[in-house]
Amino acid sequence: MDSISREYLLLRRGPAGNSQIEHTLDIIVTSTLTRTQMELAIYHNVIAPYKKPFFRAICEHFPGTVTLFTSSASRPRRSEWGEQDIQAENLNIRRLPAVETRGLQWYNPSISYHMLTHDYDVLMTGDYFFISSILSTWAARLRNIPCALYSVATHKPHFADPGGSLAGRLADDLYQTTVFDRVIKPTVRQYDLYFTPSSTSRRHLVSLGADPRQISKVYNPVDTEKFSPSSKPSQESDDTMTLCYVGRLVPEKGLHNLIQAIAMLDCEVSVLIVGDGELRSELERQASQRGVADRITFFGRLPHDEIPSIHARSDAFVLPSLPEETNFEQFPNALLEAMASGLPTVTYDIAGGIQEIHTDGVTGTKASKLTPSSLADAIERLFEDDHETYGQNARQHILDQFSPNTVGKQYADALVNLATEYGSTV
Repeated sequence: MDSISREYLLLRRGPAGNSQIEHTLDIIVTSTLTRTQMELAIYHNVIAPYKKPFFRAICEHFPGTVTLFTSSASRPRRSEWGEQDIQAENLNIRRLPAVETRGLQWYNPSISYHMLTHDYDVLMTGDYFFISSILSTWAARLRNIPCALYSVATHKPHFADPGGSLAGRLADDLYQTTVFDRVIKPTVRQYDLYFTPSSTSRRHLVSLGADPRQISKVYNPVDTEKFSPSSKPSQESDDTMTLCYVGRLVPEKGLHNLIQAIAMLDCEVSVLIVGDGELRSELERQASQRGVADRITFFGRLPHDEIPSIHARSDAFVLPSLPEETNFEQFPNALLEAMASGLPTVTYDIAGGIQEIHTDGVTGTKASKLTPSSLADAIERLFEDDHETYGQNARQHILDQFSPNTVGKQYADALVNLATEYGSTV
């Protein structure tokens, strides 16, 4: 494959809030395939680690070229986010110049130009509320290019913190009352095909006007080679059972309840907590007050490549997420990755993606009430039951339903069918 370097101008905010022009390098990887084959365009604002095997699998099954448009934003939320390690002979990667301002990070206006000037057979975009997803869809519609949407959203998003500053509240109110209803919802109805991983996300799309007959439930993929069962290190193979948690340290994740539950248990249970967030110091203080600080280890945020080693040290995975008034645990990739590693799981029995992934008494246990004592009972029951069989069931469930090869083929087949329905003959 040939590599072409192109220099763009990137508008971003300087340290003092002043606009400044900064040079950034855009790498375009060009495929050698010809236009006699079908062409798929994908827009995804940034490439999270779990998405990389997914895109590779789509390329493997799609009978033509795949152009992946992503952002050249200079401040991705994770250092390992990016298109590195995505390699396929039929893949073009185009990093678009980004406008980086508050509320518009990863805004890529040039995506419209690419849709208007190239004859793609089909377009697939990420979640509907990204501005660049909207722009690319409008442009594709002008060219009569069929459009597909991938969405995990389960609720109407906020533009800014509604409980924050006056300016933030006013901006969010404008977004909710004008932009969402007059721009975003009409755009959602423009798609020909929708992909969503859960029934909760499906209901949300229908509430926005999506035709339920055009919605396909396709699960998120998991890298089943990277996340696979391994033996617990010998120095940790004692009578103490080890739970792990991977995720943000925020109220809706229910970690306050987990710490209380650990304090209630008679059996020896330790917890490895990976992640960071606004509650870290408060959770550490709570663990000390409850007398379990020596049983709970806070690692902070770790690179994605180090998560398998945390799984290897653990006997089970715990995700004590709590439902919010308008939000559910959408489709937790941390849970999928733990199950792929052969870990049984403990969760609350709540709506959202967890219901689609984890089955009580098959892949682990669920707490029936949203209380610390109910969570403690579920943890105790897990280790009293055959938790090793639960872990084997969890691994097999991921292999059957969530492997990149399985998910990639489902996406590729559906996109080819959509392009063919629109008259593509290549």
